[in-house]
Amino acid sequence: MSNIKNISAENCYSTIKENKDAYLVDVRTPYEWETFGRVDEESFDAQYIELTLINEEGDENTNFLNQFNSYGISKNSEIYFICKSGARSMHAALILESNGYQNLYNVEDGFSLGWKPSELPSKL
Repeated sequence: MSNIKNISAENCYSTIKENKDAYLVDVRTPYEWETFGRVDEESFDAQYIELTLINEEGDENTNFLNQFNSYGISKNSEIYFICKSGARSMHAALILESNGYQNLYNVEDGFSLGWKPSELPSKL
């Protein structure tokens, strides 16, 4: 059974706003960041990482885990994953969970359905 917790975009933002030891990992594509916008990482204390899980062609990034591990993040850190709607972010969280990471959160309403409609800080 998975220990990944679902969290709304609003609750994620209020949690990471003043938590410099947490991470927000956006697993969307460069096209999505440029077209639909990015979270405004200057509006919160958590560390922000953009790391594509599945590219525009629908192919999974087979180096995702190695690229993530290159950041040297503790397996006990709070890590929040966000994508467009919550599916890819859950997939990313499952990959990390199967590699021993403990405190994983999936932003279940994602950027397009949660972050932007809630008018949380974002930028193009």
